[in-house]
Amino acid sequence: MLNINTIFVGTSGKTLLRHILDSRTTLSSLEELIDSLGLRATDTASLSRFCEQAISDLPKEAAIVRARNDKVIMKMVGYVMKLSKGTADAQAARGMLKEMLTSTPD
Repeated sequence: MLNINTIFVGTSGKTLLRHILDSRTTLSSLEELIDSLGLRATDTASLSRFCEQAISDLPKEAAIVRARNDKVIMKMVGYVMKLSKGTADAQAARGMLKEMLTSTPD
């Protein structure tokens, strides 16, 4: 059975519905249509890479979050969303960034 929550996020549902209504698509499955439109949500491994890239590209913001000040974490989440072209789950990205930046190394 298709689990919609793991396939697309945010405005992707609106995009998918608009495409279905406008084009009267002939694709055989909803999953096929989601893939053809590039609406599939970012997987955990890709999200991790995007978060690592955001940390690398935004060192000042990363340092602020490491100092336990979450005020700029949403800027970093926005950067992850930009890198993923909107396919990342913003809440998952926030959680992963926070974990990466505040966990203590062994």
